[in-house]
Amino acid sequence: MKKSEVKAILEGMWVGGMQTDHDDILLEEGNIYYLGASSSPTRIVVTDVSPDRVTYYSADTDFRKPHTDRKNIIKDLIIKGTETYLNGPLSKYHPELASDLEDLLNMRSVRMGVEPRDLQRVDVKVSVPEGIDDPWRDFESRFPYEVLTSNPEETILTVPVKRWQVPELKDAIRGTGYEVIDVQDSQ
Repeated sequence: MKKSEVKAILEGMWVGGMQTDHDDILLEEGNIYYLGASSSPTRIVVTDVSPDRVTYYSADTDFRKPHTDRKNIIKDLIIKGTETYLNGPLSKYHPELASDLEDLLNMRSVRMGVEPRDLQRVDVKVSVPEGIDDPWRDFESRFPYEVLTSNPEETILTVPVKRWQVPELKDAIRGTGYEVIDVQDSQ
């Protein structure tokens, strides 16, 4: 590829905007969007929108560090990333989110009320009931969660989940002998 062709592509992406089906998106605080021009955009939560800047938290930093970028640049990347997500295979598993994202692309207000803290990874310590020979395998076969601990003799399992999933995990294991004993930020 010639240098002039590369320059033309870059100018088309950043000066004129990337080619998308939509030319605008409603950016609102507390909403989830997808960011990026790649085939696997990053999930973000927008926390502040001003006339010239957008502040957001990203899955790339486990929703722990804010990023602030120029609105005109980030908006193009959010439109592209959100369209990519909606056209990809995962959107069918989350129809409510997909519907909300479609509304935002069509400039209709949606109030998701998401806090970046809710999407942070945490490690949940779960005590194992007596009499279970292989608690790791038993837990993973009974519940839709992954276990980090692989020692069959462990009496405490470490289960990584998003903070919003902790009540769901507690409900899932209620009455089974397993018990949540601690929740810590993932390292």
